[in-house]
Amino acid sequence: MPDDPPIVRDIANQLVDRSEFLGLFLAGSSGRGDADPYSDVDFVALTDPDRQDAAAALWRQTLENLRPIVFWNEQRGRNVLLNAITEDWLRYDVLIIRPEDIKGRAKSTIRPVFDHGNLYATLPDYLPDAVPNARHVTRQINEFIRILGLMRVGVGRGEYVLLVKGTGLLRDLLTDLMLEECPVADKGGILHPSRLLTADQMAVLLGLPYPGPHRSEVIAAHIALAEAFFPRARRLAEQLSIEWPTRFEAATRRVLQSELGISFGSEPKATVKETPASPGTKARHAPPGLPLVAPLVRATNGSA
Repeated sequence: MPDDPPIVRDIANQLVDRSEFLGLFLAGSSGRGDADPYSDVDFVALTDPDRQDAAAALWRQTLENLRPIVFWNEQRGRNVLLNAITEDWLRYDVLIIRPEDIKGRAKSTIRPVFDHGNLYATLPDYLPDAVPNARHVTRQINEFIRILGLMRVGVGRGEYVLLVKGTGLLRDLLTDLMLEECPVADKGGILHPSRLLTADQMAVLLGLPYPGPHRSEVIAAHIALAEAFFPRARRLAEQLSIEWPTRFEAATRRVLQSELGISFGSEPKATVKETPASPGTKARHAPPGLPLVAPLVRATNGSA
């Protein structure tokens, strides 16, 4: 078992006998056992629906008593997500859920801190491999084509700072597409993509240009991103039986060719009509997780 921050046991000792909490688990990288010194600490807490507000208030009070909080955020829906950053810039997140909602997790993705209902024992050892989500991929393809086409607007208006942002959006969509190809079920947060992407995928991302706000640079970056994105997206669309937006892509290609002199093929090899610039490793996946482990602390009075 990896060494947990001392605050984990401190929180557990404060909450284990409180009726607002039916269980508390480490999740994220701490739950999987692959945390590093830069990781946040993620928790999943179980409570009855009518106790969510009380549990959230108690969580904040407990954490504040242990570490002064300088940032606090709440997101509420069926469940409650609480994000905290302490004055020493440690990050603590807790997702407060109903007991039945833990069924979508596995022993390899969470570890019990305390578990009054012994629900951890009912979980499967591992989650099944993830498969690409056709709805997500469809959105990524259409959004990529839309942003690529908006290059004509940015170039036409000379908004090269905006086009630098556009290349960032396209790069994000390419990264998201690569993550759809990743079979790891519990992908974790967005701050460690190199843990999930293959060496070849990382090489593609690292090889892309990062443009300055200059016409020739932003056009070249858009083209490089298109060359990386379209073949991969087509393969995935075919795999998922997604209807390719042929007319949308064709219209985008036509306008970029007619207005900017940009042309690239179906597996794009691009050429740019030059005009003066305006002033101005081996796949790395999350480890399979830990075997069944005992809670870190137990209730002293048997209460939930």
